[in-house]
Amino acid sequence: MNEQSEQKKAIQSASCGAMFNDWRPIDTAPRNGEKVLIVNEEGEMDVASYVAEWYESEEFVRKSSDGDVYRTIREESGYWLTETVYLPTHWMPLPEPPKQKART
Repeated sequence: MNEQSEQKKAIQSASCGAMFNDWRPIDTAPRNGEKVLIVNEEGEMDVASYVAEWYESEEFVRKSSDGDVYRTIREESGYWLTETVYLPTHWMPLPEPPKQKART
């Protein structure tokens, strides 16, 4: 099964999940690259993963007899890897794939 058909099945199953109120606020979504189902206020859905980016900068603190003192500031930022959902508001885990019977 290709990735597009997997995404379609996940999106179709979202209507079932919505009946059970499985949607969670987007700020609680995993940030480890795990694929989840996301939705925005317009009802657009997609399977996506969060891409984290780290920024590092130095900030001047003070002058001292040994030279200038700086501190390092690290900030996390990121985005949802999707082409269809702008500003997602909620997410839910993807359903488990169907169990296939072994062929004999």
